[in-house]
Amino acid sequence: MVELLASPEVRSQIARLSVAQYHKLSAMGILPERTELIEGLVLCKMPKPPEHTYAVAVLERFLRLIFPDHCIRKEEPLSLKDSEPEPDLAVAEGSIADFRGAHPHIARLVVEVSKTTYSLDFDKQFIYARAGIQEYWLVDLERKQVELYQEPEASMYVKKQFLGSGTAITIGQQSLAVNELWA
Repeated sequence: MVELLASPEVRSQIARLSVAQYHKLSAMGILPERTELIEGLVLCKMPKPPEHTYAVAVLERFLRLIFPDHCIRKEEPLSLKDSEPEPDLAVAEGSIADFRGAHPHIARLVVEVSKTTYSLDFDKQFIYARAGIQEYWLVDLERKQVELYQEPEASMYVKKQFLGSGTAITIGQQSLAVNELWA
C-alpha cells in the first residue's frame, strides 16, 4: 500500500495555512498544543529526550552570557512569512516586554538541537535564511556535530561550518567546547 502523502497528486491538494489562520485555529483550540507551522503546514512536535534537554540548557547558559542585552527565547515561536517555527533557542533583539503583543519576526541567531529530527531541522535553514536570520546553528546529537550557517542570501546560507569533537563555538571572547553539548 502506498502512503497517501507519497502521492504527488495528493500533496498538490494540501491546503496550506497562513500564520494568521494558524493563530486563529490555535486560539479556537482546534490545533494540538505542541505544533509548529512550517511553510504553511502544521507539524506535531516530537518529545525531547534527556540529551536534547541537556544540550539546550548548556547552549542557553552560553547564549545568555554572550547576549545579556537580548531576549533569549527557548522553544517559543518566531512569526515568519509562511512559518511559525518554535526553535529550541532564538536570540532576539530587545527585551521580553517587546514581545508582549507579538512574536519576533527576526532573530540574530536561531538554534535547533536534533536527536531524531535531523532532516526537518536541516531544512529549516532555508526558512531561516529567507527570513534574514543572520545565523543558524544545527546541533546534531547523533553525529556529535554542530553545523553553523551564516550570511543568508535569498533562501540559503553562504557560509557553512561543521564543528566536531575537540572544536569550539566562539563568539567574541567567549567559547563553548562542542564536547560539552553531549557530555
